[in-house]
Amino acid sequence: SQYRKHKILREEEIKSLARKNAYITGGGISALASALYLVRDCGFTPSNVHVFVGQSLGHGNDKTGYICRRGKIISPKNSLNFFELMSNVDSLDIPDLTVCDEILNIYNSGYNMRNITFVDDSKNVVDISQLRIEKAHRNAIINLLQTKTEKLRTVTVGEVLPNDFFATSFWNLMCATYGFSKDASAYEFANCLVHMDDMLSGTLPGGFDRYEEIIEPLKAHLKKIGVDVCENSVVTDIDFENNKADSIHYTENSVRKVVYLNEGDICIFPTDEMTQCETFGSFNESAPKVYVQSYQLWEKLSKKNSAFKDPSIFFDELDSQIAQEFTITLSNKLLPELIDKVTCGALGND
Repeated sequence: SQYRKHKILREEEIKSLARKNAYITGGGISALASALYLVRDCGFTPSNVHVFVGQSLGHGNDKTGYICRRGKIISPKNSLNFFELMSNVDSLDIPDLTVCDEILNIYNSGYNMRNITFVDDSKNVVDISQLRIEKAHRNAIINLLQTKTEKLRTVTVGEVLPNDFFATSFWNLMCATYGFSKDASAYEFANCLVHMDDMLSGTLPGGFDRYEEIIEPLKAHLKKIGVDVCENSVVTDIDFENNKADSIHYTENSVRKVVYLNEGDICIFPTDEMTQCETFGSFNESAPKVYVQSYQLWEKLSKKNSAFKDPSIFFDELDSQIAQEFTITLSNKLLPELIDKVTCGALGND
């Protein structure tokens, strides 16, 4: 019967997948999630899934200061895939609880996520509850939201909104909250407006470090089920033959190595390697600006294979697009007390 033929073909496909190898670059959530999906949903043998994970810079120390990564915007309503994935991953902090349960418990507890105060250039607290948008600006925003996605992807905010809009309190609010500039993508700005309520309510609370609470449990789960997680390994190049990945060059603990792919093996290259985006400053020196290794690899691959496109579009005007955040480690409470005074208690209990 047709059903029996389909069943036999499916069984043969599963056996074939079980013999294949998968090589995934990077230790961000995209790479680790890909590894879990390949094992759980695609039938790959765990030991045949190899993840090259770079070394995190950690959290610093009491000499040069500590690092606190920014909160991850996760909404239970719009992050269904994320919560489904993390329902398979055990929490490293709370026994018998998954990472999904741990995050949902925070939301369901009614915990006050953030205590935010907006301060203008004159150090006056801005009452955003009285924020109003003029009719002309409302119409401009409506026109922006009704514009086709294909067009929005090719223009900046400054090209689609009137100049006087950028002098409004609403624009300053968007800049302060999300790091927008006039050179930012109009598509990203429109998407932010549509999901603003979810984004404001979906910021994880202070003290919830996404690397510790999401990446590390996911990595531990992969090791537990038998995935080959290659620590301190960074992919430096990928060779191609007939438009297919043929070999992967990487360093493991600073030792150069090469792995050759067999027919049917796959190579996945996400570009969101979190640990490569960290740099440390100190009390005497600022944190250096770096072009992360995932970008350097992408740039190298784009010259070999046109399918990768040129990634420089994301970096050509880096200074006009970057939003910087700082973590300051102090030995006394003077500066936090001054900040708290200026912002009328914005620091709260964090």
